[in-house]
Amino acid sequence: MPTEAEWEYTARSGGQKVKYSWGNGSPSDNIADESIKRAYPKLVQKYWEGYDDTFVFTAPVGSFSPNELGLYDMGGNVAEWCQDWYGKDYYYRSSPKDNPSGPGSGEYRVIRGGSWDGVPGLIRAADRYRFDPSYRFVIFGFRLVLPLP
Repeated sequence: MPTEAEWEYTARSGGQKVKYSWGNGSPSDNIADESIKRAYPKLVQKYWEGYDDTFVFTAPVGSFSPNELGLYDMGGNVAEWCQDWYGKDYYYRSSPKDNPSGPGSGEYRVIRGGSWDGVPGLIRAADRYRFDPSYRFVIFGFRLVLPLP
């Protein structure tokens, strides 16, 4: 799995200053939108109005355009586990500047990215969450990465 820093760098298409993995404009990923609102009008409080990805739940990988690095589903479909332990202020106060690998230990692991139920305020490329590593839920998944040869 990627480190949290690797995940954010790739979600931002090589570290660009963008709000979402698809850029700053209208969405192009599987997120909470008109399709989920139609299916569950009483459950979904906030959603991306005017956008309809046609999927209520997860979509097949690659159903939407890749980001500028050629990676799919960085801002939707499922939120992704990272290999880092969660440190509340790690990236702001104590991490190395280049390629930080997260705290050496902790109670929670980092989750990044939005999911198919991700509302606009919770799917930004900068958003980060923490969960017990044994926790499982239908909005979580993972991405495998390999080092460059």
